[in-house]
Amino acid sequence: MSGEERFAVRCDPMTSVVFAEVLSFSRPATWASKAAGPLGAVTQRFIAQRYLRAV
Repeated sequence: MSGEERFAVRCDPMTSVVFAEVLSFSRPATWASKAAGPLGAVTQRFIAQRYLRAV
């Protein structure tokens, strides 16, 4: 895959509530990622959700 990811975490100083955001975009860069098709996008979404749960 070729692309970018942004992980942002911020805390509201008034309420101490923590917000997390993951933004990503990608495109297949190798024959293997092209062959994965939609499974690649599902895998990326799964990994992003795991990152957010860990935060």
